[in-house]
Amino acid sequence: MFIEHSTQRVHLVRTLFLLAAVLPCFGLLAAAVWRSSQQHVEAVERAAEELLGIPLEIAGVDHLRPRALRLRGLELLDPAGAVLLALPSLDVEWSAGETRLSAARVDCTPAAAAACARLARDWLAQPERFEHDWVVDVADLRWILPDDGPAGHREVAASGLHAECVAAAGGRAMRLRREPATAEEIRIQTPAGVASAEGHEETAHGTRSFDVRAVVDLPLPAAVVAAVLQPSGSMFLNTGLAAGNDTLIRGRLTAACRAGSWSGDIAGRLERIDLQAASAGGPSRITGEADVAVDALRFEAGRLVSCDLGVMLSGGWVPQPLVEAAVAALGCRAASAFRTLGRDPLRTYDAGSFRVLLDGSGLAVRGMAADGVVLRSLGLPVLEESATRVPPQRLSWMVSPAGREMVPASPATGWLLGVLPAAAFEDGNNF
Repeated sequence: MFIEHSTQRVHLVRTLFLLAAVLPCFGLLAAAVWRSSQQHVEAVERAAEELLGIPLEIAGVDHLRPRALRLRGLELLDPAGAVLLALPSLDVEWSAGETRLSAARVDCTPAAAAACARLARDWLAQPERFEHDWVVDVADLRWILPDDGPAGHREVAASGLHAECVAAAGGRAMRLRREPATAEEIRIQTPAGVASAEGHEETAHGTRSFDVRAVVDLPLPAAVVAAVLQPSGSMFLNTGLAAGNDTLIRGRLTAACRAGSWSGDIAGRLERIDLQAASAGGPSRITGEADVAVDALRFEAGRLVSCDLGVMLSGGWVPQPLVEAAVAALGCRAASAFRTLGRDPLRTYDAGSFRVLLDGSGLAVRGMAADGVVLRSLGLPVLEESATRVPPQRLSWMVSPAGREMVPASPATGWLLGVLPAAAFEDGNNF
């Protein structure tokens, strides 16, 4: 009897040991094998692709702790399979309502910035797809820009980046700022109640409402800004933001988008604009470099209302027909060196400085020098400031094909006429 009970106890203990110790160990071992397998990596890839809507590849996955992963060798791809963004590692941590992404360093090209901007717009506009709040931290952000040197690119140091995407009060909001924190930040939000007030028109046309406030004091590469803004059809893209790899932009913006139309105010600077690149798509090719200081620019429903900006030009070449168009279209006055002795069609200029003033009373070009000279060549005045204001739409003559002054027809003139003040066309002074 004693022996029989002892045998039963031994079997019971062995069974309990197998159930409580050995089998869980096998389970943990199987889980460890699965987590280190290529199938597990591919499963994580598929889940990430479904969420982000971007094809990607992951070299490996490390499980740091519960609800925390480290993705090694992460690459975001474009539809053709080319690498948009490569990260040596990305830490992902999530809770019931928040996902956190952390990277030690990000080398970001304009194309990668555009892809991230598309994802940000999707997060703002598709709450049913992105249910979590998101927080992104990058310790070291670098801009990688095209270059003509042997490497084919150059690196511009930026700073750290902190981004927050939060859903609250019936709307969605996004904030980006530098690290360490400064007064610079970009805020974008979808106002609560606006979408329902504007009804089905937004849904039918795929547009949303946004409020934007931006303060950028440390210059950003304009090529990156242009890439981020490109899908919006913004009028700013047509002013040479992406003209030249060295072009920089900084300033302040307050704007609102309603039913796909933007209104707001801008002040800032565009520095080191490559005029040859900026004029490449127009009828007149200019060389040299320019800085543009926008003291005040206001737009409503996608059209300019008023602006006050200054332009500083360095030396270069300018076509004589463009100089003559400044007199015929903008009312500038011909000065002593208006034409060369040889009537050259292309001429040099030393420097130029002028202000462009536009408001309800028309357009004026004012010289920034005391004598009112707008453009100089070999130290002699070529153009002087305009004597009177002219209708704003005459700006289109400056970018219209030769011989088409009265009917300016080109992509550049079509865009320009679409953003000039609508009131100018209501006075009968169209051209």
